[in-house]
Amino acid sequence: MKTVKDVSEISRVSIRTLRYYDKIGLLKPTELSDAGYRLYDNKALERLREIMFFKELEIPLEDIKKIMDSPNYDKEQALLTQKNLLEQKRNQLNGIIVPSVWAEVARIASPEMGYYWLPSLPYMLVFLAVGIYLMDALIVYKVTYVEFNWENDDA
Repeated sequence: MKTVKDVSEISRVSIRTLRYYDKIGLLKPTELSDAGYRLYDNKALERLREIMFFKELEIPLEDIKKIMDSPNYDKEQALLTQKNLLEQKRNQLNGIIVPSVWAEVARIASPEMGYYWLPSLPYMLVFLAVGIYLMDALIVYKVTYVEFNWENDDA
């Protein structure tokens, strides 16, 4: 069992937020210690991870609670849907970033600049490629680990 402080450190969610999730019934502690401390097991951590997924997609907490408390809630399907939505978000960001980079390339390579900065064009293209690769890696990371780094603690 992990204390609220442990869960906060593992998940990077503030203690205040965890208390709020408890208050609204979104994430209840598994049990309370004799001293009244909130304790969470791995099942609760898994629920927190799912909550964080939904928050990443900017879904309101009230809707997250309704979705997760629904008897028809399918974790696997939710994960696939979240992955697809994250990919759409990435594609939307690419649609914003890529034209901006090309506009900067055009500005740098413009005749009034005397093509002085043209040698930086390959570097900008590499920067763009690396940026897209890193966004893909971030999505894979979020889908796989969702910012959690805890050891399996079945004890």
